[in-house]
Amino acid sequence: MESSNPSANMSNQNVPGIQPYTYYALSDGEFRLLSLHPRAFESPISISLEHRILSESSKTYEALSYPWGTSADHFAIVRDGGNLHVTTNLFEALRRLRSETTARALWVDAIRS
Repeated sequence: MESSNPSANMSNQNVPGIQPYTYYALSDGEFRLLSLHPRAFESPISISLEHRILSESSKTYEALSYPWGTSADHFAIVRDGGNLHVTTNLFEALRRLRSETTARALWVDAIRS
């Protein structure tokens, strides 16, 4: 029987052919800015992460913060050529926020390796 939940068919395994993401610690005054790449709703989620200096950043971005769920349920997304595991709630939020034509800059409080 086919599930009505769109993410039920998505795997929490790594995206094939993509290496796991390597986590780098932030320096004092830095934050990570996520660029959500444009894609169709059904396509794998693809992002870029950049370290920015809070006092020097003039780039406009949106903040995304809410309860993220348990750490047991994860989905793999593509991050700058590497797999990054995110919670189910973040995965679903990124899918719904993603545009098919324009990248979107986000600060997300739950990005981890």
